[in-house]
Formats: sequence, structure tokens, C-alpha cells
Amino acid sequence: MEKNPKKTKLKSSRRPGEYKRKSAPEPSEEHKNPIVRFLARTGYTVWLIVLGIGIVIAFVVSVALL
Repeated sequence: MEKNPKKTKLKSSRRPGEYKRKSAPEPSEEHKNPIVRFLARTGYTVWLIVLGIGIVIAFVVSVALL
């Protein structure tokens, strides 16, 4: 079993410090799949509620410790 002595490297067209930019979808675009839309909206809503509760708890604790 002989190994191939010539190994080819795939060369990137980018320079060493350059990163490929990914274009983000517009916020107004909605996903085609209704399940994905539901999960995204529900997750975002739950995240906002948890964030709000955390802010209130942090404020109450900070006032109580004054």
C-alpha cells in the first residue's frame, strides 16, 4: 500500500486575517416553516419575561442591601 506522495492543499481565496462575511437575513423576513416561527417567537417571549424578572429581582436585592 503506497501512499500518494503528492498531497494537494485546497487554497483559500481569502487572505490570512480576512474573514468571510455572512449576510444576516432581514429582521422583517419570516421563516417559511410555521413551527420554526412559533418556536422563535415563543423562545423570544420567554427570554424577555425571564430577563424582566431578573432585572426586578436584581433591583429589589440592590435596594434591600443599601
